[in-house]
Amino acid sequence: SSHTFTPEHTTILISSHFFFLLHFVSSFVKRGIIMVAITYDTEVTSSISAPKLFKAFVLDSDNLVPKILPAAVKSVEYVEGDGGVGSVKVITFGEGTSQLKHMKHRVDGLDKENFTYSYSVIEGDALMDELESITYHIKIASIMVAVTYDMEIPSSIPAPKLFKAFVLDSHNLIPKILPAAVKSVEFVEGNGGAGSIKLITFGEGTSQLKHMKQRVDGLDKENFTYSYSVVEGDALMGELESISYHIKVVPSADGGSVCKNRSIYHMKGDSMITEEQIKAGKEKAMGIFKAVEAYLLANPDAYN
Repeated sequence: SSHTFTPEHTTILISSHFFFLLHFVSSFVKRGIIMVAITYDTEVTSSISAPKLFKAFVLDSDNLVPKILPAAVKSVEYVEGDGGVGSVKVITFGEGTSQLKHMKHRVDGLDKENFTYSYSVIEGDALMDELESITYHIKIASIMVAVTYDMEIPSSIPAPKLFKAFVLDSHNLIPKILPAAVKSVEFVEGNGGAGSIKLITFGEGTSQLKHMKQRVDGLDKENFTYSYSVVEGDALMGELESISYHIKVVPSADGGSVCKNRSIYHMKGDSMITEEQIKAGKEKAMGIFKAVEAYLLANPDAYN
């Protein structure tokens, strides 16, 4: 077997990446008659998780920014409200911004669950006597991060026979030959084709795992390919959004086959999965494969 970490996934494993969208509107009065608006959009990527970045950059910015940038911002004080919509705060600039003394912000919108924040500069030196107001719309959004590993297992079993046992009839065969690992497999939606959902109940030999749900994403019986995702259950460890598997059984020149398996771990938030956890998953998959192979060798008339 071979285990590969692609470079980009190794980097992604270290940290999860997120971005926030800063929407800037400058509105000003020209000759006191026509209101004109100019809009700028900016995207900035960060290695900080969305919840953590929102807390620091938005929710606690009144305390954090004067602390880490005292030359730029001396103090932030609420003169109306407590930070919710309609609140007004006065920002007093530090000595490092000689042309700016103060400005007032009005909070226009705040959604802590979706990490969005809107506010307007309504008074102060930042308006330069030419602007009616400046409005900011901030949104911090998560980027899904994935880690991939590939594994190849050679076998003396012909590809058609191995595919039938390891994929097509696995819901019957694996509970039969590995009852301590898998107690039962039941289709709760569909009958095995794409879109089907099956519920795997683990046996007593896997004390930390109780159940999981798999969704069939693709099945090609002629070319011996099968794709599925773990979408629910203990196997996700509370840290993964899902795990996707892509299996291809390739005939080999000696009459046997090679089982190629690609696993893709989709992280949740800023979670990370370790090399040890991936190794443990690989060993479990290898154990199931070897058990199926041993059964076929001991029962040469099965799945012909």
